[in-house]
Amino acid sequence: METTGQLRRATLCAALCLAAFSATSGAAQPLFPSPFHVTREVDDPVSGKTRQSEEYYAADRVVSVAGDRTVIADYARGELTEIDRAKSTYSV
Repeated sequence: METTGQLRRATLCAALCLAAFSATSGAAQPLFPSPFHVTREVDDPVSGKTRQSEEYYAADRVVSVAGDRTVIADYARGELTEIDRAKSTYSV
């Protein structure tokens, strides 16, 4: 289970990424005209663990944060960026 500090750090990272990407909005009608946030919790009955994920939607971008992984989907550019904070790696 993640600590509160890890969740805050992941949320801050996602919010900063979302703010940076939303500043470069295209001229076409955005996929998500008004930003919104979704929190999901999935209970695993076998292990008894609960996994929480945060998703932020704005313009043509979706930022998903689950554990040590952050995924940024930019539909306008057709790019998917994956960030693994535990391994300090990323891929586009």
